[in-house]
Amino acid sequence: MKRILFFDVDGTISIPGKGPSRETVQAIRSARAAGHKVFLSTGQSIAYLTQYMRLVLMAGYTVLAATS
Repeated sequence: MKRILFFDVDGTISIPGKGPSRETVQAIRSARAAGHKVFLSTGQSIAYLTQYMRLVLMAGYTVLAATS
């Protein structure tokens, strides 16, 4: 069964200022390889995510950003 997986990047799957660990990236890549849809979510602005963009693009994430 394929799943849709949402991960919060605001200190949940990533260390502020450092991004997610290699293990986290590998686990998400494995989920994508298994056919699951993976989304990153944040309450921050797109500008906040620029620190993750290289990693995001490399890992093939889809990014959702919502600000108030």
